[in-house]
Amino acid sequence: MKTILKISGILLILLILCAIQPAGATDTYAKGDSIKITGTATGNPQQGLAFWVFGPNYWTRETKQVQGTDYTYELTSSKTSDLSPGQYYCIVQHPMYNGVFDVYVSGDKVVSSDGESFVISGSSKLQGSAAAYALMRLLDSPNIDDTYTTSTFIIAEPWISFSNRAEYTAGNRIYISGTTNLAPGDKLIYNVVSSSFVPTQKTQSSEFSGESGTITVGYGSPDNVWGFYLDTTNLKPDDYTVNVEKNDGSVSFTGKFTLVAPSATTPVTPAVTAVPTQNPTPSQTQPVPTPIPTQSPLPVYAVLLAVVAAFGAVGLAAASGGKSDD
Repeated sequence: MKTILKISGILLILLILCAIQPAGATDTYAKGDSIKITGTATGNPQQGLAFWVFGPNYWTRETKQVQGTDYTYELTSSKTSDLSPGQYYCIVQHPMYNGVFDVYVSGDKVVSSDGESFVISGSSKLQGSAAAYALMRLLDSPNIDDTYTTSTFIIAEPWISFSNRAEYTAGNRIYISGTTNLAPGDKLIYNVVSSSFVPTQKTQSSEFSGESGTITVGYGSPDNVWGFYLDTTNLKPDDYTVNVEKNDGSVSFTGKFTLVAPSATTPVTPAVTAVPTQNPTPSQTQPVPTPIPTQSPLPVYAVLLAVVAAFGAVGLAAASGGKSDD
């Protein structure tokens, strides 16, 4: 934010906000990916905004109009394809209240309205960070009312890596995956081919074992990710090659893995656990318990006869005793 001159007793403050997306202090982009610089600028600058980009053996300056309060500047894939790997500096310049860019390009130099300059082209040119800092020094002059914001990003050679293990069991559904510095949303084409696949004559029968398809790069941190599921039910045990490449063919990677046959297994029959015996011998048999005999109950009439007989005996004894007293 910069505060500028007081005019007719009114303090005029203009703000400029800039963002490079996707956000991140150490954003890295692959060559061939587009880079969008977006943000918000107030003050309705009639000349728009000036976008400066400095990098290894590269610089550019372009102006873009602000739509309402929003702006977008894009380094297209065709531009980044030609850029050298390295760090780049983006400076977005706002003309502020006078509506004039007070720092601009003139011939092979960048000059300011107060007479300062530095060389941007030719044998004595500044480039990369040196050019970016020289531009900021001009814009920071107290005699210049323009304001600016900065961002940095890195451009690297594109790469794709493979992060799977070396061996899987045929018949399972496996996940083939890896990482990349390609941008989220980039399209990749994958091919999984058995190593035993070879071209044959039309009249010859051939056996093909593999799969192909298209996938999309997903966001990851620190690197972006890719992956797909592979059903190996119909794939024979063999060595396989996985080739993954960007849909424009600019970068590719080849990995390998092996499908092994499932190990043979014997159906398990539940075992019957026997109760152990004390010192068993082959001829030993367990004795069969002999039932305890029971006596049949006496008939009711027999019981009655016994009672009557008992009473009869008592009576006879009493009578005998009575006669002896006489």
